[in-house]
Amino acid sequence: MVKAASFFTATPFSGEVNFLTTSAFGPGQFAFSDFVPRGVAYMSIGAPAASGRWDVRASMSQSDVSAWIVAGSFASRLASTHAHAFGVTYSTQQYQHPAPRALMLPGSASLNDDSRNVGELYGSDRWTINSTLAIDYGARLPRYDYLTRHSLLSPRLGLTLSPGGSTHITASVGQRMIAPGAEEFLAQTTVGPWLPPERTFAPLAGEDLRVERARFFDIGLNHEIGADLVIGMHRYEQRVDDQLVTLFGLPLNGGPESPGHYFVASAGGLDADGWGFRLSSAPARRVRGSVDYSITHATWMSRGDMAAIAVWAPAAIRPRSEDVHDLTTSLETDVPQTATRVFFLYKVNNAFARGSDPTHAALDYRFDVQVNQALPFGVAGTKWEVLVGLRNLFRDANELASIYDELLVVRPPKRLVGGFLVRF
Repeated sequence: MVKAASFFTATPFSGEVNFLTTSAFGPGQFAFSDFVPRGVAYMSIGAPAASGRWDVRASMSQSDVSAWIVAGSFASRLASTHAHAFGVTYSTQQYQHPAPRALMLPGSASLNDDSRNVGELYGSDRWTINSTLAIDYGARLPRYDYLTRHSLLSPRLGLTLSPGGSTHITASVGQRMIAPGAEEFLAQTTVGPWLPPERTFAPLAGEDLRVERARFFDIGLNHEIGADLVIGMHRYEQRVDDQLVTLFGLPLNGGPESPGHYFVASAGGLDADGWGFRLSSAPARRVRGSVDYSITHATWMSRGDMAAIAVWAPAAIRPRSEDVHDLTTSLETDVPQTATRVFFLYKVNNAFARGSDPTHAALDYRFDVQVNQALPFGVAGTKWEVLVGLRNLFRDANELASIYDELLVVRPPKRLVGGFLVRF
C-alpha cells in the first residue's frame, strides 16, 4: 500500500485532458448540413521510466455512432544504442441501430454489421551501430473484425549511412496493408488530439471490402547546410494492388448526401516510380518548415470496380499512364510572446479526382490547420489552452502511402475541431 502511494506521489506524471467538439461540412458549404456536432472527451497521461517514457491515451464520443479508443505506448531514450518503441491500440465503433440507413446507397442491400472493432500491435527500433551506420526496422500488425482476412502485417526496413557529418544516404523497403476505414481506427502521427472513430463507411455497390497492398522502395541523399537547412532528394518505386478509392457525398438510401459517411472501392493495381526533392529547416528551430516536390510516373496494370466508380466519380478512373506532380509545404511554430502554437500543411497536386469536375482529374488542394492558444490563467498548476483546427486532408500525411491514397479521395468534407485543453 505504501509503495503504491509513493508511486503516485513520486512519479512525475504529465498529460492533458481535452473537451472537444467536432463537425464537418461538404465542399462549398459554410454550414454543418446534416452532420451534427459531436462532443469528444480525450485524455492522455504519461511518465518517464528507467529507460524511456510510457504514455496512455483514451478518447470517446457519443452520438448516433458511439466510439471509443484506448492506446498504450513506450519509447526508449534516444541516447541508447537501440532506440525502440512499441505499443498497442484498440478502437471500437458501434451504431445505435442494427441496420443503419447511413450504410446504404439507393437500391443496395443493407449491411448486417452494427459494430466494428480494430486492435493493433506495433513496434520499431533504430539500431545505431556506429557513427556512420544506423538501421531502422519495425512492423505493424492490426486486426480488423469486419474483414474476411482479419490480420494484416506491414513490415519495413531501412538504413542510414553517414560518410560525413552533414551528409546522409538513406535506403528503405517496406510493405503497407491498408484496410478500408483504417484511418478511423488507427493511431495517427499528425499534430493534434487523437479522435475516436466518428465517420461511417461501407463498400460501394455492396461488394466485399478489399485491402490495399502497397510495396515501397526508396533511396535518398540528404545534406545539412549549416545549422539551419537540410536539402535532400530521393528516388522511389511503388507497386500497389487494390488501390483504394474513397467517395464522400453520395446520396444515401432514403436521405440526402452526408459529409460524415463515405464509400470505398478498388481502382485496380499500378506501378509507379519517381523523384522527390525536399528543403526543410533543422528540427530544433523555433519555426520548423519544409517544402516537398515530387514527380511520379504511374502505369495502371489492372482495373478494379470501374462500372461502379464510373457512376459516381468518373475522374477516379485514371488513364493507363500519367505523370503526377505534387507540391506539399508544412509549417510549425511556437510564438512564446503570445503562447501560441501553429501547425499548417498545404498540398497541391495536378491529379486529384475532383468532385466539382467529375469527368477528369485536375489541379486541386488539401490542407490541415491547427492553432493552440494558451489562456492567461491556470488552476492548481495546470495550463489551459484553446484549440481550433480545420482540415480537408483525409489521410495521415506522415504515413508511408501510395501516391493515389489522397488523390482518389473524392469530395472530402472539411472537418472542424474546437475545444479546451487542460495540461498538467
